Amino acid sequence: MARRLAWTYPRQPLTALPVKLTVTDLKRRFDVFNEGETPLRPGENTFTRRPAFLQSHQGLTAAERGTATHLVLQHVDLSRPVTGESLAGLLQEMVEREILTPEQAAAVDTRAIVTFFAAPLGKRLLARWDQVKRELPFSLAVPAVELYPGLPAEAAAGEIILVQGIIDCLVEEEDGFLLLDFKTGRIPPIPWPPTGSRYASTPGP
Repeated sequence: MARRLAWTYPRQPLTALPVKLTVTDLKRRFDVFNEGETPLRPGENTFTRRPAFLQSHQGLTAAERGTATHLVLQHVDLSRPVTGESLAGLLQEMVEREILTPEQAAAVDTRAIVTFFAAPLGKRLLARWDQVKRELPFSLAVPAVELYPGLPAEAAAGEIILVQGIIDCLVEEEDGFLLLDFKTGRIPPIPWPPTGSRYASTPGP
């Protein structure tokens, strides 16, 4: 009787952990970019979350400008040179289709986009435009101990957490894949992946 009453669930530390996380959850947990926005999905416009009177009087936040830029990058025609003129036409078209508001279109830094596509990394995308996938959903099974290093080994053995997110841009190249995550702000030193993670030594751009 005493043995049964004193029994404790050996995996008790896991009961308070989520079985699924989004990349946004991880960003907030590690405070990597502090952008405060959920990844944009195809056809989604997150600006409607903000009251119109705040937009008209205060303008867009940094996160909203970044989301607008992501939306433009999602629609850029990669089969032809990316110029200021082509981007101006794209922005006008997106406003006419009500994908962007005029204020959102005006907040997009087209010069930065042109500069990116004129640089070596941008040229790699244009050179393989037909192999580019944008806003690509993904799922990844990650050992729980990699996301929560403080877990007791015996409790977390064999346990995984499903991580889901959306890849901004994925390009298939001759020797592998090029993965891009677009950022419009200043990027601080990234404390990810955790020390000892199997991703820490993974080569890539």
